[in-house]
Amino acid sequence: MQTQNQSLVLVAGTALLIAPQITAAQRQAAIDCLLYAQLIANKRAGNRFAQPSIWYRAYRAVYGEIKWLVTGQAHDTQNVTAITELVISEPLQAWLGQAGIDGVQVLRRAIGGLRHHCAGQRQLEGFICPVDRLQQPVVLEIGLLDAQAHLHLCSLTWQCTASVEGAMQPSLDEMAALPAEVQLRCISLVCDVQAFEPMRSKLHTLITSKQQQTPYVLDLGTTA
Repeated sequence: MQTQNQSLVLVAGTALLIAPQITAAQRQAAIDCLLYAQLIANKRAGNRFAQPSIWYRAYRAVYGEIKWLVTGQAHDTQNVTAITELVISEPLQAWLGQAGIDGVQVLRRAIGGLRHHCAGQRQLEGFICPVDRLQQPVVLEIGLLDAQAHLHLCSLTWQCTASVEGAMQPSLDEMAALPAEVQLRCISLVCDVQAFEPMRSKLHTLITSKQQQTPYVLDLGTTA
């Protein structure tokens, strides 16, 4: 999988890497669908922090409604001393292998890209961090739209199992360095283009309207 010249776009609570081979129409469709799925899940299941499993089921169901087909999936739970200590377990390895993804490279590029954009970090935290960061989990999704326009998404729900001394509201970096229980929900999708086409324009108009009300989408440019 080519990892050079991928662009990084924040779509509400998703940090999405996009392969350079992707056309403008494919890119816009993926971004529109990502945001639509999150907004509908919020409407149906409340925010993603109170009951992450229920929210994720609602979120995933939306993709079927907008003609994205599931081609692979995985689930894993890990107890780690820090988020950087996550390992590629057998379920994750099977999913990554089927999708042809280098998981380490994807994570490195997404996190590395965010570290160079303070505004991006602040915007993302507004969608993935609850008001009480020590009592409710952080819910972050990292995604890749690959050269074949397949969408691979890994949702990480991490609940800190330790506190930060002297910090009422720890930063995302501080929380990532704490012991935590992490649930990973991974899915690969491909768009049924023929079935999606009749709804493309209407969906884009809706998402454009939502974006005018709230800055959900932020293009961070090409990753190093």
